[in-house]
Formats: sequence, structure tokens, C-alpha cells
Amino acid sequence: GGAAAEKPRFLQLAATVRKGDGVVTAPGAGQAVDAPKGPAPAAPSGHGAPAGTGAFTGTIPAGWTPKAGSSRQLHHTFGADGEVYVSALGGELQQNLDIWRHELQLEPLTAEQFAALPKLPLLGADGVLMDVAGDYAGMGGRRIPGARMLVAARQVDASIVFVKLFGPAGDVAAQVEAFAAFCSSIRRDP
Repeated sequence: GGAAAEKPRFLQLAATVRKGDGVVTAPGAGQAVDAPKGPAPAAPSGHGAPAGTGAFTGTIPAGWTPKAGSSRQLHHTFGADGEVYVSALGGELQQNLDIWRHELQLEPLTAEQFAALPKLPLLGADGVLMDVAGDYAGMGGRRIPGARMLVAARQVDASIVFVKLFGPAGDVAAQVEAFAAFCSSIRRDP
């Protein structure tokens, strides 16, 4: 057990991170980092596969600042250490949510918990909203003790389109309404 035993699986998962049709290498992917406690959920089949879905646009809330140097679409920062971005991945919706839960040291969703997730408008239909808290440990080694994460996601054709917002819990609490408004404003460019 322990972080050292999980390092190979963690690095294997980190190596699958993709965005659009280009490969994004997670910072620290070749360095020794402490993996989250427990085994990471297996990457779903197609997780990180190029989505090939075109660009997204949305109405950016006041107080969100474009993240310098980011290759992600609609990638912004807020508060002291918060981030929000829109992306698309392959795989199954619940499996992707479980990977993000693992970043907060949380167990995978049960089928009942998944079915009970609240709905949130995303790309003209209902997506699911996952609102979770814990100590954030991202794949690139970034840590945020006492974090909160909001993820709105829905299956669109062969992709999971999602909006992920995370940061210190207090900063995230101040963004809940802005997050919902942002999600409902997102459109895919033709």
C-alpha cells in the first residue's frame, strides 16, 4: 500500500491526460509526487481520447480572469487559488466523476449517489452537478487543503463535456451562482 505503491498507476493515469487533439503533459508527470490515498479509479476506456468537438464559448462572470499560458478553452482563475475550465473527454460519465472525486480523496460514487446527482443546464440540456469537498491533490502535484469542487457534465455524442471549478472552499462558495450562470451560457461553436 501507500503512495509509493500507487505511483506507477498514478503516472499511467497522468499520462492519459489529453485536451482537444493535442497531448497535454501533466506538470510533474515524471517526478516523485504523493499520490492520493487509496487506489486511483481505473481510467475509463477512451478517457482522454481526443474529443474533436470544436471550441466552446460562454459568458465569463465578473471576477474571473483568463489563466495565463493555458491551452485549455475557457480556462479562468478566481479568488486566491481557484480555477475553472471547460473541456471534453472520452469515457463514461460516472467513471470521469469518480476520477475527480479521487482528487479530493473521496470514494467512487455508488449507483444510487450517481442517480441522485442534481441537474444543471449545460449545452441546452440537463447535465449532472457534482458538488464535493475534501483535500485536493491534483495529478500535477498541486495541493489545496480544504478544497471544494463543482463539476457540471453531460454526455454529448461520444464525449463527456464538462465544466470543472475548484479551489479553496470559501472561494468556491462565493462562485456557486456564477458557475451555474456560466454553465447555462456555454455554447459549442459550429
